[in-house]
Amino acid sequence: MSSSALFIIGNKRSGSTHLMRMLNLHPDIFVSNESDIVWILYCLHHQRPITDYPYDSPAGKNRAMQIAGNTLNPHARVQDNFVNFQMQFMRGFHTEKQIPANGSFTYIGDQKPYQNCDPELLPFVLENFPKSKFIHLVRHPYEVISSAKNFDHGSGGFLWQGKSDEEIMAQWCLHENWVNAAIEKHQIELFRIYYHDIIAKPKEAFTALFKWLSLESSPQLLHEINNQTKVSHKALHNYKPSPQARILMAKHGFKIHFNAIERHLLPLLRKIKSQLI
Repeated sequence: MSSSALFIIGNKRSGSTHLMRMLNLHPDIFVSNESDIVWILYCLHHQRPITDYPYDSPAGKNRAMQIAGNTLNPHARVQDNFVNFQMQFMRGFHTEKQIPANGSFTYIGDQKPYQNCDPELLPFVLENFPKSKFIHLVRHPYEVISSAKNFDHGSGGFLWQGKSDEEIMAQWCLHENWVNAAIEKHQIELFRIYYHDIIAKPKEAFTALFKWLSLESSPQLLHEINNQTKVSHKALHNYKPSPQARILMAKHGFKIHFNAIERHLLPLLRKIKSQLI
């Protein structure tokens, strides 16, 4: 296929939906909102029923199958199924997205952080899309825990219902380790981007990301990304990290403990500043 595969990996509740939306502002990129295409193709080409992916909500897969399931052909190449399914899903769900004048995107992918780096599925991805690129989105685990605890409703809320802080922290560690294993075992081509950089300095963050993708980023595009990015005003909370979490947090330069000024005053000042701009 002429397009290259592009996948968002890492943890949920890390800003992947916002990242997907900002990527889709670029005319040469289409990243779907949780089409579950990797899992769907894995099942299809292993002659397995297309069941629910075991580690995430089935809502995205069910929606995508309803829109684009009729494009799947078990006798076609994996790459052809990928493009046909994603394009049909785009036309049916991402209706604001336009196909480039030359008829094809430079990159096509999916926003499914767990699935796209699942150690069971990754060899299948790399076998069929050897030039895949991966965007590793990382958010401080304390923010992930707080976000998960506030998102215990809706189609994906069941993932967090009844889970303790320690269990959510362990899940964050698991999926960060999936990414680390992919780097060490498969040497995947990866760009790491941090949630706080996307929010605090979106122009700089996306300029670097588009450069890595060998794509131009116009002033108009970066201006629109900046306009659509909102600064986080939420107070921070401290949690008790596990030994494994401490190791991973140190790798990313994340603080173990936030003082009262960092937890309450700075978010308030950011809110006031954003209202004045």
